[in-house]
Amino acid sequence: MNGLVLTVLMTAATPDTERLALRAAVHIHTTFSDGSHSVEEIAKRAGQEGIDVVVLGDHFLTRVEYGPPLLRKALAVSVRLSSLSPQDLDLYSEAARKAERQTGVLVLPGVEIAPFYYWTGNPLSGRLTLNSAHRHLLVVFPERPDLVGLARALTEMSAPGIQDFTTGSLLLAWPFLPALWAVNRLRRSRRSLLAWFVAAASVAALVRSWPYPVPRFSPYAGDAGAAPYQEAVNMARSTSSLTFWAHPETSVESRHPRYPVVDRSDKYPELISGTRGATGFASLYEGYRQAAAPAGPWDQALQEFVRGERPWPVWTLGELDLHEQGEAGGKHLSEVETVVLAKERSRGAVIEALATGSMYAVRQPGTSRLTLERFQAVCSGHEVGMGERATVIGPCRIEAVLRSGGARLQEVAVTLIRNGEVVSERSVDIAEEGVKLEWDEDGPSHESLFFRLVARRGNRLALYGNPIFVDGEEGAP
Repeated sequence: MNGLVLTVLMTAATPDTERLALRAAVHIHTTFSDGSHSVEEIAKRAGQEGIDVVVLGDHFLTRVEYGPPLLRKALAVSVRLSSLSPQDLDLYSEAARKAERQTGVLVLPGVEIAPFYYWTGNPLSGRLTLNSAHRHLLVVFPERPDLVGLARALTEMSAPGIQDFTTGSLLLAWPFLPALWAVNRLRRSRRSLLAWFVAAASVAALVRSWPYPVPRFSPYAGDAGAAPYQEAVNMARSTSSLTFWAHPETSVESRHPRYPVVDRSDKYPELISGTRGATGFASLYEGYRQAAAPAGPWDQALQEFVRGERPWPVWTLGELDLHEQGEAGGKHLSEVETVVLAKERSRGAVIEALATGSMYAVRQPGTSRLTLERFQAVCSGHEVGMGERATVIGPCRIEAVLRSGGARLQEVAVTLIRNGEVVSERSVDIAEEGVKLEWDEDGPSHESLFFRLVARRGNRLALYGNPIFVDGEEGAP
């Protein structure tokens, strides 16, 4: 950035009157899966805390299955945790509508899915490990979903996923061979107990394995990389749903209390840049150390977008992954918010804002509310806001207005990032009257740039703004 200038001004700037700043609590579990509160209770509590929007994120078809070699289906042990089934989506959507009517809080149905898991080790050694079952996608339904088609798609998106008939299907039918032997033996001697046993066991194995499909991404063939997640994202897009990587920097390792199984999932920020088409990812709580760090996976994906190598950008939001008020040391609905800048107060407008990056993620201080009232690029008469892209000629000025609703916030570190590089960091105090930051630069000439804003309070990330995109007009100096 050439000729960078920073000015800090106290201002009485007013918020953008063209959009409504709606406070959203994202990724909330209810009694439809493993949450402690009903949809109605969540909506009522949200209204009490000043939350305008709740985005639900109950588990969908959370189940795992393991079977020994050659008898994968016949002797499989299945475990299903509390989660929505495809038949529940009608009731789930109606519960959201009812809570919305009763409380005035917008309630958007969404689900949390695990597109893939795989096994390593074996139960005989006591080292059977379930891998990657906690790599989750938050799928937010469109405004008017086709629930039948959505249920079908979500089922195929959830591990073990799409199942096809392949050469592997023939292996599942191998008990047909001992069944033939038993039939042939019984023709000669119907008193053969061994033949009767083999016949009964073979028929039972064939029946349990019916209709012999195998998962496209086998849970017994090791890590499948990004492929199953990419397929899930593609399928979600085909239903007009939005997809966000949930808690991409959470790792899990625990031993099951009943089975000799270790449940292990590593962090997965690399999937943000390693896949195409996801709407975004959660930067708060879990997603800021690597995923949203300067030059990290998020910036890599954004750079690919401005270079024309990726058809869609990737946005960020704040998520709670809340199961119960007060969990994890006091987590509550308004602790981490996604502030959605919507054209109107409606489901459709909120979904549009989530899809287009017109939002920011913020972890709220306990004694005040931090708001980003403006973050825009002003270039040759154009005003470009978060999630927007414009082609301009001439120099640009980046503007940000932050305000504290309550106690004065001291020594807030505000960082401007351009194309993945930190270009400015300044410590400011933010009071109710607000603080305005301006950065001037010569350009963008013929470059394609993106800018994003980060605020930190001490060692804690406090706010992430979504990027602004500015393209220099072809032939500009």
